[in-house]
Amino acid sequence: VVVCVVAFEMFPINCASVERTSIGFVAGCPLFKHARLSKTTRSTVRMDSAINGGDSLFLAIRYIRAGAQDLRAKTRPEHLDWIIASKRALFAGPMFDKASEPVGSLVIAHAKDMKDVEEWNAQDPYTSVGLFEKQAFREWKMVYRPESPLVDPIYVIICSDKEDAKELRAEVRPKHLEWWKNSGRNGFIGPFPAADGSGAVGSMIITEGKSEDEVREWSKSDPYNAAGVFGSVEIYPMSTVLFNGQLV
Repeated sequence: VVVCVVAFEMFPINCASVERTSIGFVAGCPLFKHARLSKTTRSTVRMDSAINGGDSLFLAIRYIRAGAQDLRAKTRPEHLDWIIASKRALFAGPMFDKASEPVGSLVIAHAKDMKDVEEWNAQDPYTSVGLFEKQAFREWKMVYRPESPLVDPIYVIICSDKEDAKELRAEVRPKHLEWWKNSGRNGFIGPFPAADGSGAVGSMIITEGKSEDEVREWSKSDPYNAAGVFGSVEIYPMSTVLFNGQLV
């Protein structure tokens, strides 16, 4: 098995493929460096920091076990009923490999803290039946969000900063936000806060795009990249299933 890594300028971007969900790669992925692990624009609006009665937002990325596609299909109706009834998820959808097979599940959910989001995630029928090989949870701050559901194809871009890049990130942030506003793209964008509350250690963008190659090339123009803030970037094709707590 070969993991495809494309290097350019300041950081590497990994090609979207099922190999990225293997235990060895995921364990070493920069996303998981700051995450809590458990085995098993045109219609974009600026957000206030107050969310859902004081709750924070958390990103949950869950990687599907090899050979578990039938189990996923069987459990999916129960999973969808649960996630809608829970009224905790802002956005959710599957991540795909190049053959358009689901290899993961991404959820942005409201929670009081890390313990709360982990307990909520444990109630997911997908989790209960052992669908996931690896799971990661990170607090996430939403700066911009779409007013309406994203139109496929969409892509999630997960950026992890280099060590000691907090001051540089803060300096470049106005240019980064202006870059997003001028892009004309529709999507979510925001940082991963540092565990100690001192600045941020990465970013996530979920955006519409023509193709993975097009999104990869566009992401190179991010001022954070030009300034050398990022240590690595991952891009996954995905699809919108739930938006604002409702199926789309």
